[in-house]
Amino acid sequence: MHLLLLLGKNVIRKIIRTSFLGKFFSPIRQMIVTTDYVEVQYKNQETRQFSYQQSQGIAQRQQGFWGSRFSWHVAGQLLDYSLLNQEDLNDCFEQIVQASTVALNQNLVQSLKNFQTLAVQQYLRESSLATLQDTLVPLLQNYVTSQSIWQKQLHPEMLQQLDQMLSYLPLDQGKSVLRQQYEQQQLQQRQSFFEHIESNPLTEQQRLAVIRNDDRNLVLAAAGTGKTSVMVAKALDLIDSGLARRHEILILAYNNAAAKELRERLQKRSQSCGIAPEDCPEVMTFHALGRSILQQEKSSTHLSVFTEDPTKLEIWMTEWLSNYIQSDPDGLSRFIELSYQPVNAFDFKTKAEYDRYVRDHEYRTLQGERVRGYQELLIANWLFLHGITYQYEAPYITKRRIELGFDYRPDFYLTDAKVYLEHFGIDRQGKTRVDIPSQEYNAIIRKKRELHQSCGTTLLETYHYDWTENRLEKRLAQLMQQQQIPVTQKSAQEIFDVLNQAGMISSTAKRYVKSLAAIRVERLDRAAILKRLQQQNIAFAGRYADLLDQIHQAYCKKLQDDCSIDFDDMILQATDLIQPDAFHPQWKHILVDEFQDISMARMQLLQALIQQGPSPILTVVGDDWQSIYRFSGGKLELTTRFSDLVGSHSLTKLEKTYRYNNSIALTAGRFVMQNPEQYQKNVVTAAQVEQSAVYLLDSHTTDNQTLEDQVVQLIREIRQENTTASIAVLARYRYLLDNVKGRVRSTYSNIAY
Repeated sequence: MHLLLLLGKNVIRKIIRTSFLGKFFSPIRQMIVTTDYVEVQYKNQETRQFSYQQSQGIAQRQQGFWGSRFSWHVAGQLLDYSLLNQEDLNDCFEQIVQASTVALNQNLVQSLKNFQTLAVQQYLRESSLATLQDTLVPLLQNYVTSQSIWQKQLHPEMLQQLDQMLSYLPLDQGKSVLRQQYEQQQLQQRQSFFEHIESNPLTEQQRLAVIRNDDRNLVLAAAGTGKTSVMVAKALDLIDSGLARRHEILILAYNNAAAKELRERLQKRSQSCGIAPEDCPEVMTFHALGRSILQQEKSSTHLSVFTEDPTKLEIWMTEWLSNYIQSDPDGLSRFIELSYQPVNAFDFKTKAEYDRYVRDHEYRTLQGERVRGYQELLIANWLFLHGITYQYEAPYITKRRIELGFDYRPDFYLTDAKVYLEHFGIDRQGKTRVDIPSQEYNAIIRKKRELHQSCGTTLLETYHYDWTENRLEKRLAQLMQQQQIPVTQKSAQEIFDVLNQAGMISSTAKRYVKSLAAIRVERLDRAAILKRLQQQNIAFAGRYADLLDQIHQAYCKKLQDDCSIDFDDMILQATDLIQPDAFHPQWKHILVDEFQDISMARMQLLQALIQQGPSPILTVVGDDWQSIYRFSGGKLELTTRFSDLVGSHSLTKLEKTYRYNNSIALTAGRFVMQNPEQYQKNVVTAAQVEQSAVYLLDSHTTDNQTLEDQVVQLIREIRQENTTASIAVLARYRYLLDNVKGRVRSTYSNIAY
């Protein structure tokens, strides 16, 4: 018996019932077959329709003793039902096969067309892999499992294409082959362009950097390898090959000078490929881009006076700190506390390490002396704040100090009380810093005590362990009480006046201006500030974070009150405006120069452009070996950890340089690659030398020859060998370089410093 439901002209619904056992064990009640779809009605009252247009395979059947089995790949899943009524299924099976095969063939044609577009006619993007994985791969997998059936139903030409596609599976491996095939194809087709776009033909590495158009593309360009040529060639290639129009390309440069150079190069080189200068893409700095977005969205672009005159920002910061110190009950003590970073001398492993720290970190007291360490600083400031006059390291009053074997200068001399105070660097077991012999140090302590006793002078003692046990101030108070030395706390106004006159507030303001710049450029909130401070092992991190966050909020309010923005706002506010209901970017290609110096704020602007844009392709060019703008927020890790922080990408290394010789390349490479975070590069130089071209001179020499004499002598020897040799002098400290300049310039010219 056959059940036919007549629903109107040319619309017939055939019913496939379950077998007798299917009534008990099948999950479905019945299937309804129409000319457009197959409907499955489940016993749980759910009903689902599967259109033939979603077919990903050819319907199959199997006869069984207890009923027939029906299977069909459709809409990303496998319909597989057994225990069906054999007569019902046979009656409509050919209709299903014919309809599913026609739709399958159409889907195959469309999927293969998409494959040609996404993987053959252009560089296979990572985002396109997902599309192919969802559309083409299921079809190919179904073909493999049902190959004999497909071969009976599909055209031989279609089967041949499917067999060819199978060679690219799995796509995670086949994508490399597809990309290499595209690269080779483009190297041939675009050969003339690559030969003439610059004054010299592009190298193969440069050509590949132009060709590769993944979603994200990182071009690592060693110094002198032609990164600007790549930027120019890539932009013009997009236009010349018809991949993009000028308004669909955005080129971002780090600063105005770099933007100007790129514009000029584009204008000049566009003529070599027949592109009119007015058809060249736009080049902007990040700030110019941000300002343009703000203007388009009718937001204020009035620049703050702080951007025009940085000194005014320092003045504002000084005034804010002064108000903070005077108005906040804890402001004064907090300011003094945060003006210094504590350090435990026992943490140093060697004397050289300790000496280097002392050399690079100045501890200057509220009274103005430069002391030798943090604990001496605490003592000096405590004495000053409590009205106790003192001299730091004044000579011991008696000539008998020479009996100690050195010019004895006690740490502190309390002038009114005529009492000496020594701070001894020992723990409770008498142990000293690792580079100081404990026995000798303790012997000197005993000699000092004996000297004071024999001379009738009073020696007060504090110890390293007083500080580590957080009782140094309590110890000082006890000593003053024992000696009946008057302690008079200075008033807040007196202390403020001293801080102000000593320039501590203004100097601290300069430091906080730098901190504010980092907070702004990296968009740090209080939690992020705290995390950053803790990562750097900064003491009092919580209190520092509170103060810096207050400064940032006050600064933002100042800008708001003045109805103005700063350079950071150009980027920050523009980023916030890139939304579907506000600014909607239309760029399909974004090229970024000097990416190694990009800040987090700039990166977030880029991410907003990408997320809200028409799936643009991002190409960044930079060199992790040349990152020099960390002080202004540059985040080198965005380059060195590009995969983790930005995403999957193509990587091209430009390693042939024309700027320096192999000796300099080898020395610089060995030095930089000591850092495991840096990319490994095999820099090849056009200029080759047999002898070293790098010379290391030490300012500390055993003979009488000065550093300046050494430099002049070396330059003389180099110029004797090569009168036109280019020479650069590098120095660790500016004063060393200034001394060398003064001497060398009187004898030689054309020297870079």
